[in-house]
Amino acid sequence: MTCENDGLTNSTCAQNERQRRVELGVLCVLACLMFGCEIRPKPMLHLVEYQSGQTCVSHPDDCPWADLERQAQFTALTNCLLSGATTLHMDDVPLSEGTSQTVVAPHVPRFGYAHVTRFGDEARNCQAHEAMCQVSSRHDRTRTWAACGTESVQGPLRGGSSLAAADRVTESEVLTGRLVEQRNEFGVPHGLDGPDQFFTFTLAKPTWMEIAVAANVAFWSGKVGLVRAPWQPALYLLGTDGTTVKTGHAHRAGVTALFPGELAPGTYVIVVDSSMREWSRGDGVYRLYIGFNEHLMGPPIQ
Repeated sequence: MTCENDGLTNSTCAQNERQRRVELGVLCVLACLMFGCEIRPKPMLHLVEYQSGQTCVSHPDDCPWADLERQAQFTALTNCLLSGATTLHMDDVPLSEGTSQTVVAPHVPRFGYAHVTRFGDEARNCQAHEAMCQVSSRHDRTRTWAACGTESVQGPLRGGSSLAAADRVTESEVLTGRLVEQRNEFGVPHGLDGPDQFFTFTLAKPTWMEIAVAANVAFWSGKVGLVRAPWQPALYLLGTDGTTVKTGHAHRAGVTALFPGELAPGTYVIVVDSSMREWSRGDGVYRLYIGFNEHLMGPPIQ
């Protein structure tokens, strides 16, 4: 039935068409509830911002765009993890042993803002005779933001099996570890009752540190009808004598973080810990973000 045949105006026709679509959608939902249709989640594009550091050069043509884009890609990866983006699996589909391990990683964005602050501009962090270069996303161009996707694990997994064998970290990184076949070295009452892994770093001077860990997998439950993180990783910062310096707090479901702040010179140990009841629900894989003088997590809570 068309609007011309009914003598209806265009606006009335459009309103009737929308009403018919709503009614059809309601009928489809009722049919699924009555006959047990399974509703699967649609792929969801998870977007995050990115931003490089600022570089001062003697001339705008000297901006090191390749290095700045690599920095921007690292911030996109970290923001994917901090935002809770995960590898999504179906609850009723068991993970195959032969399946290659996948982890969350951003797609390379169309870098949206190659910014140069030229000589004489008011907003600058460089000397009066220098230009400032920076790469960042654009708020008014969604396609320049980075989309969080997945990639296969490249290289060996990280993480030491004990305090004495802690894996050493010397620069800002996002590391991948797995708790399967690991022991419970940092147990109750200081830690949790599940397997754990250890990392260490040394500071020669006071340094702003950001540390967060994220569960790698979330599951969609067809029975319950929701997406859930299978486990909440625990995070501890220790001194070399084993004393607890900081304890992690839930940043969001599946993501635990230490409140960012400045640490005094010395050697520290990071423990990624788990609850026996929780960790075995997932694949045991986690992503650990360690940032030296990075500022991606915002100021500490006062």
